[in-house]
Amino acid sequence: MLTDLAHVRPGRPEDAEALSRAFRESWLVAYNGMMPAPQLRTFVERRDAGWWRDALARTQGQLVVEVDGSAVGYVTFGGSRSSLPYAGEIYELYVAPLQQGHGLGVQLFESARERLDRRDLKGLLVWALTDNTIACEFYRRRGGLETATAIERFGHKLLPKTAFGWQ
Repeated sequence: MLTDLAHVRPGRPEDAEALSRAFRESWLVAYNGMMPAPQLRTFVERRDAGWWRDALARTQGQLVVEVDGSAVGYVTFGGSRSSLPYAGEIYELYVAPLQQGHGLGVQLFESARERLDRRDLKGLLVWALTDNTIACEFYRRRGGLETATAIERFGHKLLPKTAFGWQ
């Protein structure tokens, strides 16, 4: 089983190339046709290996999942950026498309949740684009309750997003 071979650990600058690839692949698969193509392309191009190297060198709230010595997914987390009654937040959670469906996202989610609990950030919030049914179902299966909705602008397009919460 793949999850037996996977290892969740803090991200390191040497993960930059692999995370850039995992980010690009997961965003292109998840948001193709949902976001306007120019904005999607710009988002993906901005997160090149240099961007990841800098982010990994300065940020504490991130974990990667490694399979066969290579980072294939990541989660970023910290204090909630919302006025909703949740102290912790998962900002991003992505796994490369070819690695999805094997429990790696669950490992990242639970590891981030545990780290937030250790920081006494009780209650967890995650936002997902409402049309991203795979992500929304993932959070529902983890026990997340839909707690709020909002609109996110991507270029000329307004996309609804849903907040999932855990107490």
